[in-house]
Amino acid sequence: MDPVFKEIMAKTSPTPSNRPMVIFKLRNAPNGKVHIDGIDDVFDPETKRMRRLRLIRGATTIWMDEQEKMDKDFLQKNRISITFVAGNLICDQQKDEFIIKAARLMNANEGNPNRIPGKKRSFYEWDASAEEREAFEKELLEAKAVTMAMEQPFEKMKKHALYLNLPITNEIGQIRGEDGIRALYLRAAKADPKKFRESLDSKEVELKYLIRRAIVDAKISISTTDAKWPTGQLICRIPHGREAVDYLVEFGMLPTEESKSFVERLEKMAF
Repeated sequence: MDPVFKEIMAKTSPTPSNRPMVIFKLRNAPNGKVHIDGIDDVFDPETKRMRRLRLIRGATTIWMDEQEKMDKDFLQKNRISITFVAGNLICDQQKDEFIIKAARLMNANEGNPNRIPGKKRSFYEWDASAEEREAFEKELLEAKAVTMAMEQPFEKMKKHALYLNLPITNEIGQIRGEDGIRALYLRAAKADPKKFRESLDSKEVELKYLIRRAIVDAKISISTTDAKWPTGQLICRIPHGREAVDYLVEFGMLPTEESKSFVERLEKMAF
C-alpha cells in the first residue's frame, strides 16, 4: 500500500492496528442504534440441519447445543445482541469472530442463501470492493455514453433525440438550436446510458422519424381509431389509449408481411 494511504488509514480505521474488518449494513436504517437479538434458529450448512445459535460473552461456540450449562444469572448478564450504530456493524475479524459467524448465518442476513424470511429488520454484508467496482462501472458507462453523444452528427442526433422524446422546443415554443438539443442529448445519455447506447443505432429510431415525417407530409392520416394511407387504405387499427406514433413503430417492428410492407413503403417515400 502507498505509505501516504497507509498513514491515512491508520488514522481512520476503526480496528486496532488496521486489522481486517467485516462490515454489515442495516437495510433502511433509522437514526441511532438498532439491536438484533443474538439468538436465532438457523440452518447450519455444516451439519445440514436447523440449530439454535446463541451469542454469549465468553462462550467458545455460537451453538447452544455445544455451549456448557450456564445459570440464568450468568446468561442474563452475558447475552450479546448484534448492535448497529448509524446503520453499521463494524467487526474486527479477530476479536469479533463469533459475531461475524453468527451474523452470516442469521435469518435477517439478506446474503444468507438458507435464510428463513420474515424478520422485521434485515441487513447485508458490505463488500467495499464490489460497491466501488459497481460505482466505477456506472461512471464509465455514463462517460462512454456522453462521449458517443458528443460524436453523433446533427442529423443522426436529432432523430435519436426525437426517439428519446426530448423536448426540442424551448419554453416559448421555439425549436432549439443544435447546441440546445445536444445539451439535452448529453443529459439523456448520462441519465440512462444503457437505454441511450442500446437505442442509438436501432431500427426503431429511423422508423419513428419516418413515421413522424410521413404524418407531417400528410402521407399517413391518423384518427383516434386507425392509421391510413392517403388513398384510404388501412395501415392498422390504433388501440384505445395508445399514442399513434409509438404504436406504429411497434407495428412496423412486427415480423408480419403487413408490417414489412408498411416499412418498405415508408422507406420508398423518404427518397
